[in-house]
Amino acid sequence: GQLGTPSHRSGPGASPVFTDAADVAGSHATSCTIRTSGSLWCAGSNLTGGLGDASGLDSNVPVQVGADVDWATVTAGGFVGVFGDPVAFACATKDSGTLWCWGDNSSGQLGDGTLFQSDVPNQVGSATDWSSVSAGSNFVCGIQGSGDLSCWGAGSLGQLGSGGTTSSSTPSAVAGGPWASVSAGNTQACAVKTAGTLWCWGNNANNQLGDGTVTQRNSPTQVGVATDWVAVSAGGAASCGIRSAGSLWCWGDNSSGAVGDGTLTSRPTPVQIGAGNTWQQVAVTGYAELTSDAHSCAIRTDESLWCWGGNAWGQLGDGTTIQRNSPTEVSSATAWGYITVSDTYSMGLRG
Repeated sequence: GQLGTPSHRSGPGASPVFTDAADVAGSHATSCTIRTSGSLWCAGSNLTGGLGDASGLDSNVPVQVGADVDWATVTAGGFVGVFGDPVAFACATKDSGTLWCWGDNSSGQLGDGTLFQSDVPNQVGSATDWSSVSAGSNFVCGIQGSGDLSCWGAGSLGQLGSGGTTSSSTPSAVAGGPWASVSAGNTQACAVKTAGTLWCWGNNANNQLGDGTVTQRNSPTQVGVATDWVAVSAGGAASCGIRSAGSLWCWGDNSSGAVGDGTLTSRPTPVQIGAGNTWQQVAVTGYAELTSDAHSCAIRTDESLWCWGGNAWGQLGDGTTIQRNSPTEVSSATAWGYITVSDTYSMGLRG
C-alpha cells in the first residue's frame, strides 16, 4: 500500500491517481489527494492513522477522509520507525482557512496539545487564516494570512525555529517575517519572507541550510544576501530554491547527485543549476539523508518536467535506473503543473 512527501505545493510524495486531482501530497508511506470536488482521499499505510478514515486498515486504493468537500490543500509527513514500521501523519486546510491534522502524534506534530494519535482529522486551534502548511518527518510549519509563521512537533535539532531545541505539541511562533512560504524537510526547514530573502534553520550536518557551515541553527538564519527568492524546497540533506528571474539554485549533500550541478561534490552554499532562467517549481526529497534514493525534480516555464539524483528505483521517471547528476527531462510530455517527490518515487500533475 505504499504510494507516497511533505508538501503544500512545496516539497517531497506520490499520490493516488485521479483525473480530477487538484492538490497532492505524500510521505514515505502514505499519500493524499484533494479532488476538484473538494473531497479528500488517502492511500497507503494506516498503522498510525495516516489515512484519516478511522479504519486502522492499510489501503492500496484511495479511501475518502470523511464526507467533507471543502478541503483546499494537503501535506503529508512521516518516517521509518525503529522497527522499520511506517510512521505517517498528514495535515490539510479547508476553504474556511481552518487547519486539520491526523495520524501519528508521537512528537506533537498534530498540533492539538497532546501526544495522542488520531485516526481522523482534528482541528489545530481555532484560527481561520492558515494559508500555507508543510509537513516534515515529524514536525510541521505553517503560515497564517498575516504572514506569521509557526512550527510544531519535534524540535531537538532546532527544526521548529523557536531559538531552542524543545519540542512543542502546539504551534510555536517563529520570529521574523512577514513570511510568504515555508517548506519543512526531514529535520530542517526553509522559508521565504515577503521581502524575498531566504532563511533556513534546523539540522545542518550536511550543509542543507546553505549558510556555508555545518552548524545547527535553532532560529532562522539568512541564506546569502539575495532578495529575489520566490520558492524553496527543503529536502533531506539537500535543498533547492528558485529566484524571481527563474534561475534554479541548490545546496547541501550531493553524494547521489541531488544538487544537480553535474558533480558529486557537496555544496555548502547555493550553486546555480545550469545557466537558464526557465524554472518555476522545484521539489527535493524530504525524508532521506545521505542515501542513493535522494533526488530532485523541477518544472520549467514551458511546463516540461526534469529530474536528477538517485534513480535506483526508477524515481526519476526517465525509463532507466541510471543516476543523473544534472537535470534530465522526464519524457517529452509537457503541461506539467505540479511535482512532488519522496524517497523512492516521484509524482506530478499534468494540466
